[in-house]
Amino acid sequence: MRTDAWRACGQLRGLSTDSRRPPHSGLDNGSLEKGRSPQGWAGVCLRVLRNRRRRGIVVVLVGFAVFGLSGPAFAHDVLVGSVPAAGATLTSGPAEVRFDFNSPVRQGPNIITVIGPNGAHWERTANAIVNGNWVSTPVAPLGPAGVYTASYRIISADGHPVTGEISFTLAKAGNGTPAVAAAATGGGSGGVPIWVWIVGAAVLLGVVLWFALRTGRGREDGT
Repeated sequence: MRTDAWRACGQLRGLSTDSRRPPHSGLDNGSLEKGRSPQGWAGVCLRVLRNRRRRGIVVVLVGFAVFGLSGPAFAHDVLVGSVPAAGATLTSGPAEVRFDFNSPVRQGPNIITVIGPNGAHWERTANAIVNGNWVSTPVAPLGPAGVYTASYRIISADGHPVTGEISFTLAKAGNGTPAVAAAATGGGSGGVPIWVWIVGAAVLLGVVLWFALRTGRGREDGT
């Protein structure tokens, strides 16, 4: 029946583009099986075309839904600011180091370290405090003048770790001594790996397409 429907659609399109053919030429004499009239096959043709359009719309909508839902899973957090600012020159050490991001940071093993010009650590704890889009850690009073490097490793909104660093300069030496930073705690990535999102989106798309094609084929075969 499906083959008959496609042939009928082709013949009916031919009639609309060939004004020299008689209205029923070849359509009632065996070309259309089972004695169906051109008007009957026109209905079949319309249903076939509607099913094709319906499947196309389903594919487009599913694509938008899948990529719309999975879009955030592909976006790593981006550093948008810090305290102290990158490249800043300070006359006294900061009480804390803070990093600001464009998206919320996930709870997990988020780490901040502050290393001075002599290679010593100055963060009081490597376990960063998470507050929405920013993370911070307290810093001990700084000692020697020079360049300090503050580094971070955070769990991004998509579940992946993101790393980076900034540097600032202490222009005047302080009286502090290196801190004995507490060891970072926690394990795991703290989020769902990105491949899980990809596989889930592919499975969802496949199921919806299979259902749409099966439904459309059943309607065509039932005409």
